[in-house]
Amino acid sequence: MDFFPGSPFIFVGFNENLGWGFTVNKPDLSDSFLLKVNPEDDNEYWLDGKGGFPF
Repeated sequence: MDFFPGSPFIFVGFNENLGWGFTVNKPDLSDSFLLKVNPEDDNEYWLDGKGGFPF
């Protein structure tokens, strides 16, 4: 197990059932989607080639 000196928390470790750790990467705070308006109905959109989803 690993911890920072003076810290009461264990940051990295493992046992027979699981392991845990940490990273300094930035979190994913946004997602992007490409929506297309249904050409037959302006109140619906298409996503991933599937349509009929209402706005």
